Amino acid sequence: TSGCPFTYLGTSLYTYNFGINIASAGPPVCVTTAATSVTGNSATLNGTVNANGSSTTVTFDYGLTTAYGTTVPGVPPTATGNTPTVESAAITGLLSNTLYHCRVNGVNASGTTNGNDFTFTTGAPPPTVVTTSATGVGLTTATLNGTVNANNASTDRKSVV
Repeated sequence: TSGCPFTYLGTSLYTYNFGINIASAGPPVCVTTAATSVTGNSATLNGTVNANGSSTTVTFDYGLTTAYGTTVPGVPPTATGNTPTVESAAITGLLSNTLYHCRVNGVNASGTTNGNDFTFTTGAPPPTVVTTSATGVGLTTATLNGTVNANNASTDRKSVV
């Protein structure tokens, strides 16, 4: 009556019972957190994964929609134990000035859990400016020339004399 092992005393013999309590591990608990170190073409994805007592493989999904499209391993790639493990993944090759979706995922023997969707926007690089020779140069007038590539961002153009 007091747990395993316990002894039951019968009329003429002792019976020993040995038991093992088996608590099954559950699916992982995954929480996506804000991306950090976001630049024009890179970011660090972040999240936590509680493995719930079963070795859990960690990945991140990211892409332009909630269909994601790209999966990368988490760092560390495996979470264990019963407390949240901080996970991250550095990604590069992103489009500048673009909204991305991301999430952390965990897979263990008890199932697969996808973390919540989180969004971030990459930065825009500074404009690229090329100054060319002035034309129509006279005693009191000239036309200043050059080109500006806004690099997918709003840019004001000004000539400075």
